[in-house]
Amino acid sequence: MSDYGFKLVIPDADELTEAGFGKVAHIPAIFDSTPGYARLPSRFLIDRALGVWDPTGRGTKPNPRPPSRISIKNFGYWLCNALEWAEVRGVDLIACDYTTVLIGRYQQEMLKGIWSLRGKPLAAQTVNARIAVTLEFQIWCADKGFLVGLVCCIRSCSQLRISSRPYALEASHTATRLTARSM
Repeated sequence: MSDYGFKLVIPDADELTEAGFGKVAHIPAIFDSTPGYARLPSRFLIDRALGVWDPTGRGTKPNPRPPSRISIKNFGYWLCNALEWAEVRGVDLIACDYTTVLIGRYQQEMLKGIWSLRGKPLAAQTVNARIAVTLEFQIWCADKGFLVGLVCCIRSCSQLRISSRPYALEASHTATRLTARSM
């Protein structure tokens, strides 16, 4: 069987609405390389799109202004990229270490052009966006109970500052152990 990679699938909103799924008809889904429905990444996109979870409130209260459809689509593409990288590299993206793996490997491979379509270094802004969404996905997994004991070098994604410099994400270096509903 061919390797399909991870794909973001944009649904036919009219068809899903007619089938009774109007609430989520506009939200893209992620399919893995088998190809099959990637349940956790797709649920993450659903929760973000509906305002059920965001990196600030972390599911404690609904977000009255959830991300736009374009933002959700971008989150999906960025998460697909991280998921594909993790699969190719044999990394458990949900449980991997932020500093060693996400920054030390994934981020560095993008900045050096090792993990890029054209083999050229990616802009810090692109790298930052991909790392930030990947970290949000990890924190969401911890909040939902899919991961217990994630050690993360920041208190919350709301403290991330996007930088135009390489070595992209700047954050508090206080180690925090994330568990379901921590903080």
